[in-house]
Amino acid sequence: MEGIPASTSGSGAPPTEAAGGALSAFAAAALELVRGGPPERGLRDLLRAVALGTGAELVVARLADDSGHLIARGVHAASAALAAELEGTRVPVAEVAASRSPSSRRIVCSSSR
Repeated sequence: MEGIPASTSGSGAPPTEAAGGALSAFAAAALELVRGGPPERGLRDLLRAVALGTGAELVVARLADDSGHLIARGVHAASAALAAELEGTRVPVAEVAASRSPSSRRIVCSSSR
């Protein structure tokens, strides 16, 4: 994960506390998602784990709808007000595909239901 020093594979050095915390948070989020609990809780925990692992102040998970938009279904932000403002926002898929910002990283995934 970017921004977190980690042990080199095979070096025998223990992972940093931050990396260990991020990995634990990711594992807990994955378990919550596969247990079949409320997807909102699992998504919230997963976004928190991504933020811990990357050092990001803002993580937004957007899911595609049938109208060609990506809807913010989960937000983890340092500011509760910013999270509330972004939750549920819609962005056209074409706009995201055409935009390339060097100051942000985007991971775009598609899934079928």
